[in-house]
Amino acid sequence: MQNNFIIGLVTCVFATLLGGCFSFKEKFSAKPFELQEVGLIEAVPVISKVANTSGLAFQEEGTLYFSNYSNSGTIGVYKVDDATPPSTFIDLNEWMTSYDERTPDVHGLAMDADGCLIGADAGTGKVIRVSPDASKVEVLADSYKGMLFGSVRDVALSSNGTVYASSPDEGVIYKIFPEKGKVDILNRDMVRADGLAITPDGTRLVVTEPDAARLLVYSLENELSGSVPVATLDFSGPAESPQGVAFDQTGHLYVAMGDLGLVHVFDLADSRLLRTYQTGGTVDRLVCRDGTLWLSGGRSQGIRKIRLN
Repeated sequence: MQNNFIIGLVTCVFATLLGGCFSFKEKFSAKPFELQEVGLIEAVPVISKVANTSGLAFQEEGTLYFSNYSNSGTIGVYKVDDATPPSTFIDLNEWMTSYDERTPDVHGLAMDADGCLIGADAGTGKVIRVSPDASKVEVLADSYKGMLFGSVRDVALSSNGTVYASSPDEGVIYKIFPEKGKVDILNRDMVRADGLAITPDGTRLVVTEPDAARLLVYSLENELSGSVPVATLDFSGPAESPQGVAFDQTGHLYVAMGDLGLVHVFDLADSRLLRTYQTGGTVDRLVCRDGTLWLSGGRSQGIRKIRLN
């Protein structure tokens, strides 16, 4: 399968493989590990079914949390190195008030430094925090300047504790400061923003826009320039629709392509498409851990994994 990409920036260098250009002020410093040289690969099923698009997050010791497990609004837990089956960690339907037929439906998950789960609840339009023992659920943000969020799709956490949340309905990226109870906006001109990921060095935020078939990169180093993307990657192939994104520990970027069943792997620092995985099913959310790529494919595909090295 031929992959077509067009990359544009204010300042760039040519990248013949991508048919465009790409540039970063600083390159990743992590030493890359060697990825498999593969074309088509079937992802290994781990959890057969989930109720809906499932956010994925790992606890430090290797426990996987995934949303919309038994039904929308539940968060499941799975001990990767244990033979026991997954179980329900928390049912948010028992904690959160539904209104206007809006019920919990978490699409994005992340783990903070204290072991709390941060969730983007697309169903109720809230960004929530769940304690490590599931005894407490807090709403970190659900409005900006008095206006309720229409939706939130994904979350990404910076090293200083700032929570970034994508909102496709409002076309913005929210910046949430949990300790201050403050909400700000990184960018107001998005086209239904979806997946989020922060580079391992913490200097860049990657955002996908499925409806616009593109991926944007924002600087997190300069507050004044934060609202202007430093790079744009356009997917020009048929039905290309970038959704979830994740970085591995070396700085490679993995982009889930939805119903196409593809995962593209990029080295952004060197402006290269490294390879494409054909996973054998829909893939909309993903997370990397210890050389393994974990995939969520929605209600019919469940949770799967691919060993990368």
